[in-house]
Amino acid sequence: MEEPIFKPDDIVEFQGLVKSKDDNGKQGVILGYDSKKKRYEVAVKWATEPKKLKAENLKKVEPPKAPEPPQPQPQRPSPPKQRTNSRSRSTTKPKEGKKRSRSKSGKNGERARTEKSPEKETKKRAASKGRRSRSRKSRRRSRSRKSRRRSRSRSQRRRSRSPSDKKRARHEAAPAQSGREGVAPASMPAALASNLAPMRTEQKGKGGGKGNKGRNFQISKALARILRHTAQSLGLQIRADGFCQLQDILALNEFTTMGATAEDVQVAVQSNDKKRFETKIEADKVLIRAVQGHSMKTVDDNSLLKRLNADDPNLPKVCVHGTYRRNVDSIQRNGLLVGGGVSQRNHVHFAPYEPHDGRVISGMRYNCEVAIYIDLPTAIREGVPFFQSANEVILSPGINGTVPAKYISKVRDLSGSQ
Repeated sequence: MEEPIFKPDDIVEFQGLVKSKDDNGKQGVILGYDSKKKRYEVAVKWATEPKKLKAENLKKVEPPKAPEPPQPQPQRPSPPKQRTNSRSRSTTKPKEGKKRSRSKSGKNGERARTEKSPEKETKKRAASKGRRSRSRKSRRRSRSRKSRRRSRSRSQRRRSRSPSDKKRARHEAAPAQSGREGVAPASMPAALASNLAPMRTEQKGKGGGKGNKGRNFQISKALARILRHTAQSLGLQIRADGFCQLQDILALNEFTTMGATAEDVQVAVQSNDKKRFETKIEADKVLIRAVQGHSMKTVDDNSLLKRLNADDPNLPKVCVHGTYRRNVDSIQRNGLLVGGGVSQRNHVHFAPYEPHDGRVISGMRYNCEVAIYIDLPTAIREGVPFFQSANEVILSPGINGTVPAKYISKVRDLSGSQ
């Protein structure tokens, strides 16, 4: 059996790619090795699914070494300063008037000998001193005018605030009572209450903040990758229901480098518009999990998800899978493959509402070109298992990894041409 060249968590650089030339030179993290296909799974920041590449297309990148502290240089004693008296200065720099008196004669000499009187010098010094004092006073006056304007504007803003604004400000400043969102009850231990500090509000919108490369986005991406795919390879204990301890995740190098706290994770969980994560408190420990999208086989469907029955009155009336035109022929021949046949995910994903319905928050990509509809009651009655996650995504492991094509009830081109 061929031994893998790279180990999990190795940082590698892509090289020699032909179909995805734009990815050459980019970097990722090794997740594992598929010995059958002889390909490495590489997690990348620009895609949610791990890339599968041969060893010849990867090059290990050594982590940057910490810079050595600069060596202190010995200080050289400064040479003693030479004192120069007024006599030496007067001899080295003779006055300009005396030079003229020596070098010129006649009328020029008489002009040089008639030097300025001490009274004129005194008046000149006094005038320059007066100008300096006047400029200082003008600067002081301008500063005082600016400060008066600022104080007036602040007082006007205070007066312009309505009584309702003041009441709202006092209400927001008052401490929140026990039992409200983000505040731990009085019976909760202090160590746990610190993990549930009041959360910051962040702007969120359709698409989960696509393009936002900020701190919250990076924390959410790291959580999704670890809780769905890499928790075991990183040495974390993950239960059959998908829960991990939050403190173990915060201790990982990726989170310590970002300086992420329990409060930051709570913000990422609450602000995620696809509702990818769940948290709960158990035995004074904060636990967190991804609600769907796993590739780890340790996570059990019956522990993580709700199983659907054909006679359930709340069975979704729509079960639709989003795909692209290039895949339609293969799907109609071979059925829907778990993970699309290219990833290690455990399920085929479906949405419980029509495409472009505002209630679809996950289970179908926004840019899908074709909708594949499944006859859900018939498929369940004939033994195909189907589940539903907490964020309403319908999931199926299929039969031997495939949802057969005979359960496809309709294929619709989302461009409206068919």
